[in-house]
Amino acid sequence: MRRKIMCFSFLTLLLAWIPILAQEAGAVGINFSAGSEIGVGATFHVNDVLVLRPQIRYDHTELPMCGYPVGGGAGSCRGYSSDTYGVGLGMLFNAFARDSLTGYGGFELSYDHLESYYFGQTTWRGGLKGLFGLRYLVARKVGLYGEAAMGWTREKLPSSGEYLDNYGVATAAVGVVFYVN
Repeated sequence: MRRKIMCFSFLTLLLAWIPILAQEAGAVGINFSAGSEIGVGATFHVNDVLVLRPQIRYDHTELPMCGYPVGGGAGSCRGYSSDTYGVGLGMLFNAFARDSLTGYGGFELSYDHLESYYFGQTTWRGGLKGLFGLRYLVARKVGLYGEAAMGWTREKLPSSGEYLDNYGVATAAVGVVFYVN
């Protein structure tokens, strides 16, 4: 528990200091996203091409797990829930800009901590995603974005200690950016 508190404290300080350090370099904003996970982070436009986006994410999943006897009869169901706490650092490269619309591509390094309450196990997952998206400035200080990602993740299986690699579409997200300068 102490390790989680230290990790989230460090990330909060990081997200708080990025806008202060970058006031002169370019536009800085706070972003909120929803998709397969809910996230909050900072958006830092280093120059006209490069955008850095550190982010903290969270996801809660609840599913029923049912078991049925082999010979037939009534089965039983129990609830399964898990929490995912994650961090990511995205590097986005603006590809084109037309009026208020900007197309971009890039990548994101991610790390997630997964807790399963049904099985009482914790594990981790790390990965790399390729991001493709569009950002539209609705107002001078408000932008909307939508993106899709393809990627690779590696997860440590808690039961066996082996690693499981996953490839494919990682997430599709929509979000809003509020620029502070």
